[in-house]
Amino acid sequence: MPYTTTIFHDHSPSSKVPKGAHAACEHAAKRFHEPLTLADLAFAAQLPASTLSRHFQRSFGITPMRWLWSFRTLLAAELIAIHPSWPLQLISKECGFTSQAHFSRRFHALFEETPRGFRKHFLTRNHPTPPAPDRPTISPLLHERLIQATLSKLMARPWHHLR
Repeated sequence: MPYTTTIFHDHSPSSKVPKGAHAACEHAAKRFHEPLTLADLAFAAQLPASTLSRHFQRSFGITPMRWLWSFRTLLAAELIAIHPSWPLQLISKECGFTSQAHFSRRFHALFEETPRGFRKHFLTRNHPTPPAPDRPTISPLLHERLIQATLSKLMARPWHHLR
């Protein structure tokens, strides 16, 4: 889904985060649903992969790929919270995970809970959620707001527990 706005328009880049790392984050946020590699992020940042990795280690304490996985995982959690009836496999695919097992591992590492367990918090017996449509869709505006909210959470998050 193409985006016409800049992902960082709601928050100014921190002076502690190098410009190249911000460019890589913005690229990842715009194309999170595509299979991205470190080389793709480095190309977007116009930096060698090793330099980009160093910038991420200094700025966030994690690698660029862990940052991307965390972004995808947080976005999936937002979607689960908004649409708990949607199949988890569809949510993981929409958020860029190619493997359900990898999605579950990353989700558990970040939330210390499985995606299914997380979803149970949003399903109630008193207010059943209607069944999911065959092909759930998100409006472009909601999609962009989700990305903005997820990116804001991710940029402000302490990363020491993910090492």
